Amino acid sequence: MNDHSKYGIAATTSKIIGGICLILFFACVEVLPFSLTLGRVSRRATIHLLVLLLPASTHSASSLWLLIPGVIALGFAIYPFKYSGFKLWPALLIIGLSVFFILAFTIPHPTRQGLLWSLFALPWVGANLWAADRNYFFSSVVGLFLWDLGSGAQAMAYGIHALSEPYGNGIPPMVVVIVDSVAICAVLIAWYVGIDPKELSTKLLSRYRVNSKSSVQMG
Repeated sequence: MNDHSKYGIAATTSKIIGGICLILFFACVEVLPFSLTLGRVSRRATIHLLVLLLPASTHSASSLWLLIPGVIALGFAIYPFKYSGFKLWPALLIIGLSVFFILAFTIPHPTRQGLLWSLFALPWVGANLWAADRNYFFSSVVGLFLWDLGSGAQAMAYGIHALSEPYGNGIPPMVVVIVDSVAICAVLIAWYVGIDPKELSTKLLSRYRVNSKSSVQMG
């Protein structure tokens, strides 16, 4: 194997890992506005699975300790950006994650507002625009659904009857698990067959413009 091939494999691997680690970073930091200690991390949060692996003696420790795996994951998530150079707008979108924390600390009963979690779309879009890579995109999408699946599966295990999701409040955990499982399978198939998300989005946008022009002309 020549050096060029090794470089290509290393770059691809770093982008796959980077996409997954982006979501791991989200999972680590989403609980910080709501949990003062590790023991108070909600059972609805996917990162609660990590807390379960820790000794009970650590549960009184500050939840800020989750920043350690979070920062490590963020490092892997942004590493692939070195292949693209600095990009201003993607960087601003990533910084836009701060809006989530501002609202989480200010609005009443934030954990009941599933729409609040849609703000994670800002850094997700920014990271994908920066990486500009299909492997980064697909691994991050799989990670998104796994992140949500972890919440749904735990809710079922603990007898929680409803979850706040970006697509609605009071969603039954069984629905969340089914939606996420089907979505993961669909994304993995699309990734395997080689669908290019950029090309697909361009085609869909072009079709939308054509349909819009036709509607205006008919009107």
